[in-house]
Amino acid sequence: MNTLSTNHQANIYLAVLKRWWWLPVAFALFSGILTYAGTTLLMKPEYGASITILVQPLSVGGGQVQILDANTVATLLTSNTVQAQAFRQLSGSGRQDPKALFRTTCTADTNDRFVTCSTTSRNYRAAASVLNTLGAAFRAYDRDQIAGYFRAQLAGYQHQINQVRYQLSLINRQLRNAPQGSGIQSALIIERSGLESNLTSFQNSMLGVANQITDIAGRVALVSAAQAKPHQVSPHPFRNALLGMIVGIGIAAALVVLLEFIDDTFRSSEEISEATGLSILGAVRRFEGPPEEMGLIAWTKPRSPMSEAYRVARANIQFTNLSGNLSTLMVTSARDGEGKTTTANNIAATFALAGRRVLLIDADLRRPGLTKIFRLKDSPGLSTALIEPGTRPIRHTEVPGLDVVPSGPLPPNPSELLGSDQMRDFIAECVSRYDLVVLDTPPILSVADTRILATLTSAVVMVVDPSLSTRRMVRQARLALDAVGARVLGVILNRDAMRGEGYYYNYYYYDRLTPQEDQELETAAER
Repeated sequence: MNTLSTNHQANIYLAVLKRWWWLPVAFALFSGILTYAGTTLLMKPEYGASITILVQPLSVGGGQVQILDANTVATLLTSNTVQAQAFRQLSGSGRQDPKALFRTTCTADTNDRFVTCSTTSRNYRAAASVLNTLGAAFRAYDRDQIAGYFRAQLAGYQHQINQVRYQLSLINRQLRNAPQGSGIQSALIIERSGLESNLTSFQNSMLGVANQITDIAGRVALVSAAQAKPHQVSPHPFRNALLGMIVGIGIAAALVVLLEFIDDTFRSSEEISEATGLSILGAVRRFEGPPEEMGLIAWTKPRSPMSEAYRVARANIQFTNLSGNLSTLMVTSARDGEGKTTTANNIAATFALAGRRVLLIDADLRRPGLTKIFRLKDSPGLSTALIEPGTRPIRHTEVPGLDVVPSGPLPPNPSELLGSDQMRDFIAECVSRYDLVVLDTPPILSVADTRILATLTSAVVMVVDPSLSTRRMVRQARLALDAVGARVLGVILNRDAMRGEGYYYNYYYYDRLTPQEDQELETAAER
C-alpha cells in the first residue's frame, strides 16, 4: 500500500513537472540574462590586492619584551589611528584611492602569527598602493609605540638618578658637619659609597636604553608586499548570472506551487477519483463533429470510438451492480453543460442494444433536452402523466428496445411535482414494465429536483466534464447525493482530454473484431 501511495505521489509530481517545466526554464533564462546584463552594464569592475604581515617578538638586550598577538595587530591595522595616518599619506596623490582604506579587511591565521589584509579599488594600481601604504603606516606606528616604551624607561632611570643625586647632596652636607674620626662620619661615608654605586648603575642602564632607542627593529615584518595585478575580483558576471538563474528557478518553483494551490481544476482521472471517492466508469473523448450527431452516437455510429466508450461504461455499471437489483438509474452532473443528457441517451441506447428493455425519462422539467434529440413533441410527457394520471406519455424510438418519456409542458412547481406520490407511482409502473429505467435529471447543484429524484432511484451515475467542473463543485455534488442516501455507482468523464490514464477506448479495437462481430454491428445499425 505504501509503495502504491509513493508511486502515486511520484506520478503527481511528475505530471506537475511535465505541465510546468517551461516556467522554471523561462524564469532561469530571463533572470540569468537580466543579472548578467545588469552586472556588466551597471557595475564597474573592482580590482583587489593583499599583503601578509608576520607578527614577531621584540628583542631588547638579548631578551623578548611585549609580544603582540596577530588578532591585536589585525585590529590595529583597521583602527582609526593607523588608517588616519595612512590616509594622510595617500591624500597627497591624485592617482590613489584613499577610500579603499575603509574597505580594507584584516584577518589573523589560526597560528596567531600572520595577518593578511586585502582591499578593492576600481584602480588596480591604487589597491596595491593603499595596502603598502597601510603596512608602512603601521610599522611607523609600531616603532613609535616601541620608542615610547623606551622613553618611558629613560624617564624612569632619570628620576631614579635625580633621587640618588639628591640623597648624595644631603649626605655630603652632613659629612661637612660631622666630627672627624667619629662613627657618624664613618657611617655616612659608607652610605655615600653605596649611593654612588647605584648612581653609576642607573647611568649605565640609561646609556644602554639610549643606545637601543636608535636601532628599533619593530614587532612586525612585511612578508609579501601588495602587487598591482589587473585581475578583476568583482563583479563576476557569469557567477552572478548562475546565481540569478538559481533564484529564477526558486521563484518559478514557488509560483508553480501557488498556481497548483489555487488551481481548482482537474488534471488527471486520479484527481477526480480522489475528489469524489468514486471509480471511473468510462471516459468519452471530445466529439469532433456536429453536436446533434453525438446525441445518439451509440446507435447511429456503433463502430465509432465514442460508441465503444459508452459500451465500456455500460459494462462497468453492470460490474458495479453485481447484486442485479439495478432497476432505475439516474444520470446527473454537478453543473449544467457537462453532457449528462447525451450520456443518458447513449447509456440507455447501449443497454437497449444489449437486449434490455429500457425506458429513458426526461426528468429535467426546467431545461429538457430529449425532445430535440429524438424529434418528439413536448406533449404529452412526464409532467402530463403526473398531473393527469392515466396519460400514456411513452414514445417508441428507432433504437430497438428503447422507449422515451419527454418532459412535457414545463410546470411552475417542478420540485413539488417530482416529489409527489404520483411520481413514485409512475416510476413503479415503469419499473414493472421495463428492465431498466434511466432518468435524465437537472444538475444537482442547481436545483433540489435531482436530490428528490435520487431518493426514488436504485443508483446514480455522475457525469463530469474535467474542463468545466472544479474540485469544489464535484465534492459538493457528491456530498449532496450522500446527504439523501443515494447510491452512486461512479463517474463518467465526458469531453475528456486527459491522456494516459488507462480509461480510454482503443482506436484499434475494431481492427480486431471477428467477421461475425462486425456483421452483428452492421446489422444492428441498419435496423
